Amino acid sequence: MMVVSRRNLIISCALGLGSQVPLVRDPLLASFSQSYVNMIVAKRFMDSVDQDPYYCVGWSESEDYNLFWKSETEHLLRSVVFQQPLPPDGKVVELGIYRGHRFELLQSFYGTDRCVGVDVVDYTDGKQKVILADVRDLKSTWDQPISLAWNNVGSWKNSPQSKWAGLQLVSKHLIKGGLLIEDHVDALPREFHNLNFKLLYTGQAQSCFLKV
Repeated sequence: MMVVSRRNLIISCALGLGSQVPLVRDPLLASFSQSYVNMIVAKRFMDSVDQDPYYCVGWSESEDYNLFWKSETEHLLRSVVFQQPLPPDGKVVELGIYRGHRFELLQSFYGTDRCVGVDVVDYTDGKQKVILADVRDLKSTWDQPISLAWNNVGSWKNSPQSKWAGLQLVSKHLIKGGLLIEDHVDALPREFHNLNFKLLYTGQAQSCFLKV
């Protein structure tokens, strides 16, 4: 008989995985602490996107906000990401492309055929080819190798389920030597640093890691 501990049962329910999953066998899940599990449970399973799919519209429309993010993003890409050789056989994936500014920069460097954009809503109004999907569902069906991933589905504070699902997807499919772009290193759960990623860069709001 397989015994599932109460902690693993809590993780299963919090992440929508069901009580029959022996999560202790998942080294990624097993590395996350009780405090992080408690944080997810405390959210009552409601990420920002569950409350409003258009949650990022409005606060992200201010001129100062956009200038900051464009400057931060362009510096990260041109000074760090584009200087790193990527494994040749994987896709370049942005989870949560929003208006598509970052995605356009990725396309301009890596080519449109290699880049894949995902979001729950087409915020680009048809200007980009977007896979319309919730990453919490997509993680179980994704089957392509990834060379560069940008886990941009909200924040770890306000969208822990989505960020966790994005990290699961990336951890499974990111090729060794590939890159992961995440939130600022100080915003990540401390258990993140137990995973097989080497920090290459951290800016004011974002970080870049190498899969080792």
